[in-house]
Amino acid sequence: MGLAHGVTVAVQSLRHRSGCQKAEAALHLHHRAIEASHNGVVILQCQAPPTITSVNGALARLVDRQRTDLLGQSLAALGMCGFHASGWEQLTQLVQARREDSVMLTLSDPAGSERWFDVCIVMVASEAGALDHAALEFRDITENRNYQEQIEHRSNYDLLTELPNRNLLMDRLQQSLRQTQRAGDTLFVLWLNLDRFQAINDSLGSQATEQVLRIVAERLASLGKTCQTVARVERDEFVLVAHAHASQAAIVSMVGRIQALFLAPMQVAGQDLTLTAGIGIAAAPHDGTDADALLRNASIAMYRAKEAGPGSFCFYAEDMNARAIPRLRLEGGLRKAIERNELFLLYQPKINLSTGKMTGAEALIRWRHPEHGLVSPVDFIPIAEDSGLILPIGRWVLETACIQIRQWLDDGIDCQTIAVNVAPVQFFRSDVVGQIKELLAKYRLQPHYFMVEITESTLMRDTERAAVMMQQLKDIGIKLAIDDFGTGYSSLSALKRFPIDYLKIDRSFVTDLTVNASDAAIAVAIISMARSLNLRVIAEGVETEEQMLYLRDRGCEEMQGYFFSRPVEPHLLASMIQDGRRIDLLCEGARSEG
Repeated sequence: MGLAHGVTVAVQSLRHRSGCQKAEAALHLHHRAIEASHNGVVILQCQAPPTITSVNGALARLVDRQRTDLLGQSLAALGMCGFHASGWEQLTQLVQARREDSVMLTLSDPAGSERWFDVCIVMVASEAGALDHAALEFRDITENRNYQEQIEHRSNYDLLTELPNRNLLMDRLQQSLRQTQRAGDTLFVLWLNLDRFQAINDSLGSQATEQVLRIVAERLASLGKTCQTVARVERDEFVLVAHAHASQAAIVSMVGRIQALFLAPMQVAGQDLTLTAGIGIAAAPHDGTDADALLRNASIAMYRAKEAGPGSFCFYAEDMNARAIPRLRLEGGLRKAIERNELFLLYQPKINLSTGKMTGAEALIRWRHPEHGLVSPVDFIPIAEDSGLILPIGRWVLETACIQIRQWLDDGIDCQTIAVNVAPVQFFRSDVVGQIKELLAKYRLQPHYFMVEITESTLMRDTERAAVMMQQLKDIGIKLAIDDFGTGYSSLSALKRFPIDYLKIDRSFVTDLTVNASDAAIAVAIISMARSLNLRVIAEGVETEEQMLYLRDRGCEEMQGYFFSRPVEPHLLASMIQDGRRIDLLCEGARSEG
């Protein structure tokens, strides 16, 4: 037991002294070792009351006393030097019972700070075998205990908001459910998701959104008496556990107070922001008797509330699972899709409407689910954006397209320009410029092989920031296109700020342009606007010869769609390029040739 054991040896050596020089030297060595120790050491006589017979310098410094003031004092007197009573009482009982053990003690100094000690007790026997002395060693464990407390705090609390995290929430919720079950009460859980949070992040940046989250946490915590626990469980999602005995009417009233808290303006980044939230509510035992089921059903109700519009709330109903569970399963599968190689890219060719020749292709992501087969991007892209999975998926698309371009070039196939769509979250949150530069260098690609397509609605979220990022892409030689043009209400003045090369007419204006005068007028207006800005126009979703000829005759430069080709596998696109596949525009009826 360290120095305490050394004290035992020293005391026993003292009793057995016979004038032997060797024993005397050993005794002095032990005394010096004890005095040099950073741990406090106390030797006691164990008769009632236990009395101090020796202390080292470290112990005297520890309690800020002179050694001479401590000698002859009782163990109780030492305890009054700032040690907490509960631990000291346990130590006294062990000494009086002459038991060897260890005790955790807390010492408070006059300034109010606390130090923690692990105190080891070793009994020392007399020549007759009686345990009449005890040696106590005080080892300072404050630093280690503080570290352990920090680890425990981090494992149970959200670092940004200091609210309980999911781990602590689960523990508290399980305790509440047990108490509720014994009492026969109802326990309500509210799952809250902030509305338009991504738009705030995109427009104001991450520092501002962190400030928003801290303010939200403070306001939710101010509910105090109406709920047991407020926890942050996801980026912009919080869970509230109401007090037992709360009625459904009381919960509705609480929801009203929550929305009122959010509608009060908050000063963030020099702006007054107001928020709303979608809130889902589940009640135990009706909607679940365990924590996992209750939280799952509250989150399902929250998604239904979000569908109803900003600031809505919804109580869970059993039939919601029919809609929510498939979505949750898709999200779970999507999280594993990259590592399982379930995602892949197809390429849809683009055609020059003046020459009929291919000008490149657009890379389009697809998902082959192991159970459901091909899942439409219409179904999984919104899930990826809501869950944040769009960031790793977007990075995977960029790199996979670069790998394929490199492969084509190594095979002697000139793919010209490959376009890749960049999602709103990916464009504003990730270092997409740095990623593209890194990938171009990694795969030895010239920038002209790459085109980035960004939707019009994305650019309109934050035109100033979008213009800066697009210019950075333009500076490294990347071609830029505005996708789904005509759906985002951008103005000519806004367009002039963006260093773009192409406008892409959204397919919704192409489908009926030969029979719908409004769609035709919009398509022609887009072509005219692009010409005034020296931009080229690509029409999406061209499926008939009539559509192609109409667009060509009105000055549209390029097209893509099923009229020429569906999206195809990389090897099929390579064959089309090698065969010189094109549209013959010289005859009366345009046709595809290869």
